[in-house]
Amino acid sequence: MEYRITNNQSISDSLERMNDGDILFLDEGIYQEKVKIINNNIKIIGKGPDKTFIVNKDYSPKIHKDNKEYNTFRTYTVMVTGQNVEIEGISIKNLSTPANKYGQAVALHVLGDMFKISNSGLFGAQDTLFCGPLPINLQTKYIDFLPTDELTSAYSRQLYESCYIEGDVDFIFGAGISIFDNCHIHSIENNIHGYISAPSHNSDQEFGFTFINCKLTSSPSNKNFFLGRPWRDYGKSTFINCTIEGDFISKLGFDPWNNSGRDKTARFEVYNININTSPFPNWVKVLDEDEVKKYTLNNIFKLI
Repeated sequence: MEYRITNNQSISDSLERMNDGDILFLDEGIYQEKVKIINNNIKIIGKGPDKTFIVNKDYSPKIHKDNKEYNTFRTYTVMVTGQNVEIEGISIKNLSTPANKYGQAVALHVLGDMFKISNSGLFGAQDTLFCGPLPINLQTKYIDFLPTDELTSAYSRQLYESCYIEGDVDFIFGAGISIFDNCHIHSIENNIHGYISAPSHNSDQEFGFTFINCKLTSSPSNKNFFLGRPWRDYGKSTFINCTIEGDFISKLGFDPWNNSGRDKTARFEVYNININTSPFPNWVKVLDEDEVKKYTLNNIFKLI
């Protein structure tokens, strides 16, 4: 069944009526709403990333109605826990910017398996996109804080296709098996430092964050950004055939996360990326032509 709503109607109310296979069409406009998608096998389609917007303004130190801080993982504008959910033609924004004023503030939080978003925009500053699940230690820490369905340890396969994603600090983070195909990754102004990815994958995950044919741009003032830093041991980010516009990425390429020692386990890889390094640190792997062949959608998203 198909549902169509305008921006004076509720997305959440519409989701409560939807069943497997249903499609929700959003007219152009701004939907001021916090949305949690628990449905399976649905699509949500907007009029385009410059016409249909879902926006909210929660941030980590903000006080929730339970008199506790929101914490990073309750700040989302849109959360997806359902399986096989597809979003197209929508921009999702957390308006809590800049990061030095609001701290962590998630726009999109994904936990469901086989998630796909295309021709869409994700806007925030620190922690714009969380590709779940949570690290094991945080699942334990938050057992009495977050709902049970948000504490899953199941692997989540996620596809970001032709999307625009912006932020400054760790703005793509988590342990999802995530492909970013032909995306525009933009680092907004942060005069101190910035990190595009902050992976936390487990050691048994062969694939982590895979950026393929992506364009990386930045505010002109940025001078000390990194492609990634390991949020947890064994975090993995791979950049393949990506183009960096400008001179905003550090010559080291990646950061070891202070004195954490995670450079001993982190899995950072590059192939055919135009960065002026001298050279990469010895804990960053430069793939060869044979090694890069395994990075295909079908192989990465094989049954787990």
